[in-house]
Amino acid sequence: EAQELAKTDLVVSNKKWTPRKLPFFAWDRMFDDVFRYPEALSYLVGRGFTEEEIRKYRIRYADYQPGAQPKWRSRILNRVMVPVFEQGRCIYFVGRDISGTQPNKYYNPIADISPKIASTTIFNLEVAAEAGGGRIELLEGVFDAIWIGDTATCMFGKKLHFAQTRLMVQAGVKQVCLVPDNKGLSPKDLIRQIDELWAHDLEILIAVLPQAGRAVGRAR
Repeated sequence: EAQELAKTDLVVSNKKWTPRKLPFFAWDRMFDDVFRYPEALSYLVGRGFTEEEIRKYRIRYADYQPGAQPKWRSRILNRVMVPVFEQGRCIYFVGRDISGTQPNKYYNPIADISPKIASTTIFNLEVAAEAGGGRIELLEGVFDAIWIGDTATCMFGKKLHFAQTRLMVQAGVKQVCLVPDNKGLSPKDLIRQIDELWAHDLEILIAVLPQAGRAVGRAR
């Protein structure tokens, strides 16, 4: 289901330019239509997502499939699956457990094979940079990014990596609004994020994600 696409525009280690090989996936053939599974649809609606958003971000569901399966398939059962697209290709995806029985809420089999790939990927970057005219919101998690809308992206965790910042610059981003998780972000982590953005001459805003509601409060 996956092939390798050579890409030479990204730093992946030691802050030096090196080639990056990205897997890409036949997304719509890999997983199931979420609208066929009431439990998955109920989970997403319960988190405040509309049918339009589910279709727009091409969220799917990992159900059991008969026949021989790769080992990683059993680890993603009962998860809603969210893809990351770059240049029109699905290069990464993450699954969110909806059963409450998995040891890890989020899982991605690609990370087991290539642990660095998440640190060289940003969710929704191309769309967000264009929609925001060079201004994006940067969050930790993919669901929070979807929750905010077209101009929001996520870095898959609390650490912002050099390669991710370079992707922003390449996408034409000029201003980044950091939106820390509402569970809190340590001053140390926030300073590291700010330092990384400043090193690339990006203007920085810091926002507060409210406990409820879909609006994002912004403050310098």
